[in-house]
Amino acid sequence: MATIQGTLSAQNIKAIPAFASPYTRGNTAPRFSDVDILKIRYRTDGASARELIPEQLSFERQPIVTTWVLDYGFTNIGPYKELIHQIEVTFQGKKYDYAILLVLDNEDAVYGGRESFGYPKVMGEIDFDVGKKTGVTSFVTATVSRPPGNPIIEYLFKPSNFIGTGPIPPPENEGLNLRVIPNIIPGAKPNIRQFIPITFKADVGERWEGIGSLKFPSTSEFDPLHKTPVVEYLGSELLRNCQASFGEFPTEAFDF
Repeated sequence: MATIQGTLSAQNIKAIPAFASPYTRGNTAPRFSDVDILKIRYRTDGASARELIPEQLSFERQPIVTTWVLDYGFTNIGPYKELIHQIEVTFQGKKYDYAILLVLDNEDAVYGGRESFGYPKVMGEIDFDVGKKTGVTSFVTATVSRPPGNPIIEYLFKPSNFIGTGPIPPPENEGLNLRVIPNIIPGAKPNIRQFIPITFKADVGERWEGIGSLKFPSTSEFDPLHKTPVVEYLGSELLRNCQASFGEFPTEAFDF
């Protein structure tokens, strides 16, 4: 029987399925609009958190954790909500905010952030709505659950001072992710294993400072945020109606 050859150039395929790439990317770094962000910074117990940190990274005995919960009103992959949990580390003499866990409710954002940029993203359920009435209307609340019905972190925030509307100062540290693509051969070294410096930031919007409080209801080993307990709160803020972005595409990666 006669045969014919396919015409799809495998060398030019950047993702599969080739006709419906899960990684939607333009020519510029991703941008987001109509974003609400609740951010709390605190010091944690390094001895408790150390098993979550790669051995190539060092950190203080009471390192700084930055935990964010975000409501993306519009993106190129649709609206979604997300938890970002980072801890300050030192790598090759430079301080970074290393991503421990991200939980979100948009499948495309999981694929694009995890395989492309190394963000440790998983699907979950997030209840965060700045306009939601809580009974005590002066509080902003958020709950992240995984699986649904099993809350792993709860946020409380009470606004105190309106800072203003305009440019938002960037994070003090660049972000750092551990990107791993496994090898199909059992026991073999991963096809890709590298640290990726990349930074997400709010660019412009409305800023409120206030008092934040956290609770870790779950002691699950699947999502062990409880291993980053609060030792001392450092600051909390609510950012509203923001535009946000990645600073730029990564220009370097550290293979090991």
